[in-house]
Amino acid sequence: MTKQLNGLMIAFASLTISGSATHAGSFERELLKQDPRTRAVWVCERLGLQKMKKDRSLRKPDRLFLDVPVNSASLSENILTGNGQIRDERGWTDLSFRCTVSADRLKAQALTYTLGKLTPWEVTSPKP
Repeated sequence: MTKQLNGLMIAFASLTISGSATHAGSFERELLKQDPRTRAVWVCERLGLQKMKKDRSLRKPDRLFLDVPVNSASLSENILTGNGQIRDERGWTDLSFRCTVSADRLKAQALTYTLGKLTPWEVTSPKP
C-alpha cells in the first residue's frame, strides 16, 4: 500500500512540474495568435504584475488589467501607454502606465506606472 501511494505522489509531482513548464510555452503560443496590440497588452500585464508584487504600497496584488480600447491605450512605435487597475487585499487601485515592448510585441522590456485612487472593497463588492 505504501509503495503504491509513493508511486502516485511521484506521478503527481511530475505532472505538477511539467504542467508549469508547459504553461510558459502555451502563453507564447497564444501570443502568436493575437494581433500586435493584444500581444503588447498581455506582455505588459505580465511584467506589470511581476513588478507590482514587489511594490510595498500594494498589499498582495494578484490581478492587473490594462485598458485595451484604442481611445484609452495607445501603441506608438514599441510603446504602449494608458490606464488600468490593480487588485490587492484592499480593493482596486487605478493606475497609468508606460510599457516598452519588443518589435514583435512578444516581450515587455520596461514598464513604469503611477498608482492613483484606491476603491476599497466596501465600495465595490465583497473581496473574492
